[in-house]
Amino acid sequence: INAEYMGDDKTLVVVMMPDMQRQGDLYTRIKQLSLKHSFVTQCVINDPRKRGGNQQKAQMVAVQICAKVGGVPWTVESSTGTLPANGTLVVAIDIHYSKAGSGMPRVGVMAMVATVDITTMESWSTAAELKEDEHFVEESVLESLFEQAISAYAQFHRDVLPKRVIVLRNGVGETQITTVGVKEVKVMVDFLKKTVPTCGLTFCLTFRHVNARIFTKEPGSRLGNPPPGSVVDGKGISNRRGYYEFLLVPQSVTQGCVMPVKVVVLHNSEDTVTASALQALTYHCCHCFFNWFGTVKMPAPVEYAGRLAKFVATHRTTNSIIPDMHDGFYWI
Repeated sequence: INAEYMGDDKTLVVVMMPDMQRQGDLYTRIKQLSLKHSFVTQCVINDPRKRGGNQQKAQMVAVQICAKVGGVPWTVESSTGTLPANGTLVVAIDIHYSKAGSGMPRVGVMAMVATVDITTMESWSTAAELKEDEHFVEESVLESLFEQAISAYAQFHRDVLPKRVIVLRNGVGETQITTVGVKEVKVMVDFLKKTVPTCGLTFCLTFRHVNARIFTKEPGSRLGNPPPGSVVDGKGISNRRGYYEFLLVPQSVTQGCVMPVKVVVLHNSEDTVTASALQALTYHCCHCFFNWFGTVKMPAPVEYAGRLAKFVATHRTTNSIIPDMHDGFYWI
């Protein structure tokens, strides 16, 4: 592979693997090589001991390959409330820390995925290395990444700048809202004032694991799960800091209690981003994750950012861990 596939003219390398458990080290080396030489890989498990489900597996492999090379596997026809698709840039940020091992130190990565089209979910992505035990990058680095995301949107839309930027920041704990979230808000607000003063900013924190649960009253005094898309906000939840927040049910479950996603709005300077529009956009994005045919627990841009951060941190080498690839979901 090293000799044959590291040329710039290669778009995709498909590797057939007999058993992921026995070939775990091989899988890691393949992904490390893809990061080092910037080409896309798709590993396919072909275990003759496992029968059935080949059609569904083939469909998923086809979807993954399509997304990895920059295609659009599907689009979702749904309303985003009063939020126009044109002029909207969604930027998702997440972090991941790898485990130390095999002579490699523990490393943290912040990933940024900029969705330049909220209908097709076409995106631009990048990553940056974190300092030890930090949950945010230096202000100059964050500003540079944010500037690149704005430029990627302008390039995709033929030099038209966004009218509104919605940031979905994951990986910030409840106790870090003022130390991390507010700091990053200031960096982005200051940058937009200097470069795109007409562009509004909405900065949100997303939380995957929340203690709150939402129930509906069923016949016979029983409790049930609410339908997907249900929202609780306002007086229904507690917010001691004064920020607007809401809980949204992203999917249906057949067992247990459905876990809602929590969104906290730290900053909003865009009039078109109303509460209903943000709720609808969040629910819409839960249907657009190209590694699963159903809905997911978090908005797809957040899932993509988390997967990218984990991919880069886990498959790092002694060389630069930051990939040169920016288009396509090569990490899913």
